[in-house]
Amino acid sequence: MKRLLALSLVLSVSANAAEHQLGDLNFIQKSSSILLDTGLNYNQNSNGGTKTTGISLENKFTYGVSDRFNTGLSLAYMFSYKSKTSAGSSDNETALSDVTLNNQYRLGQTSDGLVIDLLTDLRISTKEREINGDAMLPVNEGRHSLNLGLNLGRKTSGFEWRTKAAIKYNHETEYTNANNEDFENSQDSALDASIGADFQWTMSEKLAVGVGYDLSYFGTRIDYREDTGPVDKEFRQDPYSTMTLRTFAVFNLSESAILNLRISYSPSAVIDTQETNVTNLNGVVRTESKTGNNTSLFIGGKFLF
Repeated sequence: MKRLLALSLVLSVSANAAEHQLGDLNFIQKSSSILLDTGLNYNQNSNGGTKTTGISLENKFTYGVSDRFNTGLSLAYMFSYKSKTSAGSSDNETALSDVTLNNQYRLGQTSDGLVIDLLTDLRISTKEREINGDAMLPVNEGRHSLNLGLNLGRKTSGFEWRTKAAIKYNHETEYTNANNEDFENSQDSALDASIGADFQWTMSEKLAVGVGYDLSYFGTRIDYREDTGPVDKEFRQDPYSTMTLRTFAVFNLSESAILNLRISYSPSAVIDTQETNVTNLNGVVRTESKTGNNTSLFIGGKFLF
């Protein structure tokens, strides 16, 4: 117990022991400052004979409530989304993303530069999920969620690292069937988790480069749907995991402006789903699908005011 109290004291009294620059992995804003993080993200997914591409403008506005607490809002607009198969190409689709409220609180920082942050992301769904209707684009999830995470990192001369772990609660939701609005459909709540790390090397005063990875776990998804008959069906999607690898570069324009370049890749993962006829408990069908190989390119900047 004494050791825990001593550690808490060290973290508390030395919270401002080291300065971090705008392009650093473990950067946190000063009180009353405003940060604009904006850029274009190009995403391509190849899944069997289907290829989808999307381009979105991603924006995050953050305000420094204090030197240890930042709060902000994230919003994106996907202005291009198309799919292509051997049969042809789909029409272009657009969508405004869900709204996410972001918070970062610096729990502490030791005298040798080790920092620990608490992060929360509250995602507010802006579009209802629908069967046999408009497709849900990648910028929408169709339900509310809360992500809680911890970051641990350190900056030394010419090198910086950051590790992260998070758990995500996906709220239960109801959705409609475009072919028959009287059908009732729902999805149970679910838990996801992720871990990851980033490593950044300072090449010069103007340039830093890095690599990183994320391992994500998606918990069981259970859907209940009414169908013709009437027949009630349960769709149980088994848990699955994905991996994301990335490399990035940071160009320092000034103390208050940087440019970012990031390339990410996620190999395809297998998803198993069991469909059960709940009405008479027969007709169990198992299907297998894939997430597809996903590649993304982000070009943007951060501007501090």
